[in-house]
Amino acid sequence: PLENFVQGVALRRSMLALVLGHKPSGREELLLLDPERGTLLGGHSCGFLGGDGKLVSLHLDRAGSNLLILDTSGRVRSWQVLSSGIRLRVDCSLPDVVLAPYQGGSDRPEIGFLPTGCVYVRGKSGLCLAYSPTLASWIALDAWRY
Repeated sequence: PLENFVQGVALRRSMLALVLGHKPSGREELLLLDPERGTLLGGHSCGFLGGDGKLVSLHLDRAGSNLLILDTSGRVRSWQVLSSGIRLRVDCSLPDVVLAPYQGGSDRPEIGFLPTGCVYVRGKSGLCLAYSPTLASWIALDAWRY
């Protein structure tokens, strides 16, 4: 029997991101591959993700230089993809005001990257937030208009 299974896939021209689930341990592993060469970027696995939740969303930005993962516990992690490997930029939780309407449902918030590379999330109510790594805080995007 297979011990590993694909839980999430994101593809851009220069990169294929896979999250593999391991049946015996229940852990999830992140792999970044060069789709043209079929080799691991950085020459190795990015390791086990850890955390309490299972994968909800795996997203690459258009350039393939930023990767983010949202899990069922509301944990958001974002990495900058470098030629030598990846660097963790964000490890935080979604605010309850965004997460609460999704408890127990199959829906999920819209999540992605702004042109600056910052992570954003839009909830059911239309509330849109961006995470600032500098401030280590979520900021309401509509506040930027004033």
